Amino acid sequence: MPTMKSKKLKRAAEILNTLGEPTRLAICQALLDFGPLTPTQLQKRLKKTQSAIGTHMGVLRMTRLVTVVKDGRLRWYEIKREAEEAMRNALGWIRNLASKVPAR
Repeated sequence: MPTMKSKKLKRAAEILNTLGEPTRLAICQALLDFGPLTPTQLQKRLKKTQSAIGTHMGVLRMTRLVTVVKDGRLRWYEIKREAEEAMRNALGWIRNLASKVPAR
């Protein structure tokens, strides 16, 4: 039976894998910096095509990092609260690993 620690490790790996793609990382950074944004706002900020933003948002939604809030005809994307904690945990795992690497 998986332990809580192994579940958190698996989630950390999933997040790091997802954010390993530069556009997805940039999307998350923009959402963290500016709060909820529409796809058009993301497209203009990141200078990416609508298709590229849509593709990456699909991946971020599937990995439960972002959520969409519908407001009439607009869609606002934002980082999920649970995802913020999961991202901090993932970074904590990296910091922990880095601290164990011997100095050269």
